[in-house]
Amino acid sequence: NIGQIKKFESQSFNILTKLNMHKELKNSNKIEREKFTYICHENIKALNDINNSKQCFFKLNQNKLLIFFGDSHNNSLHPFLKNLDLEGDKISLSFNSSSFLHPIFREDDKKIIKLKKIIDEKSKNYKSIYLILSVDHLFSKNLTIDKSNFRNKLISNYQKLLSDLSNNKVVKIILLEDKPSANLTLGQCNTLKKINISLINREKQSLCDYSKKIVNDFEPIKILIQNLKKKNDNFYFIKTNSYFCDNDKCYFHNKDSKPFFYDKKHLTYDSAKKYSKFLEKKLKNIFAKKN
Repeated sequence: NIGQIKKFESQSFNILTKLNMHKELKNSNKIEREKFTYICHENIKALNDINNSKQCFFKLNQNKLLIFFGDSHNNSLHPFLKNLDLEGDKISLSFNSSSFLHPIFREDDKKIIKLKKIIDEKSKNYKSIYLILSVDHLFSKNLTIDKSNFRNKLISNYQKLLSDLSNNKVVKIILLEDKPSANLTLGQCNTLKKINISLINREKQSLCDYSKKIVNDFEPIKILIQNLKKKNDNFYFIKTNSYFCDNDKCYFHNKDSKPFFYDKKHLTYDSAKKYSKFLEKKLKNIFAKKN
């Protein structure tokens, strides 16, 4: 009975995730994290004085400014921003989801207040400003006490943000879709491949693939965000899950057999580099429509 076998495997995988792994495999996540620079992550000084933050502000003296802002998912893009073939100066700032007031983008959040000030100041120097947001809404929901009212408050916060920025005609907001979360870490996936407890004959490469549950959980929020897009000319929503998933499941590895994630939700260095090029094309399409 295939159903019974899959149920047994699922239970076995859950046990596997709790095992103490070999030191070499256990450290694989740490090694991957160390490839990133955290200069612009949790950097309050950069937020206070963005002009003097050379690591976070790539000044090219263009007429367009791109502000990449969000949580740790945004931080994974930072090492590659300089190399993106996108016209315009660039700012990158990121904070842990736990550093935001929840639901995110609350007007009383000190980081959001400072971000609005930056936009207001920079709008005097640029013909157009694009605020590119990358955040984990579902993780934010888990940190919110009143989960039943989360979506309403979240959309209210977005509406307020749009309203505050609507007076500034040069500002456009681009929101990136939540990335899926894997079931296993990079170390756990490597362990699974080594011992291969699968009773169903399938390739090791597919052992760590997972269901689209995390993507489906985002759908209610996604619908609300898409409604915002319909009602606001200065708001854009970029779908990204097609990069990680097909119609049936999400993949742990990309087409080059390299893992997407190192700790269930954060991109590896190599996959973040390729993902940034994927976003580059999406952003170029939006800029082309506005020109």
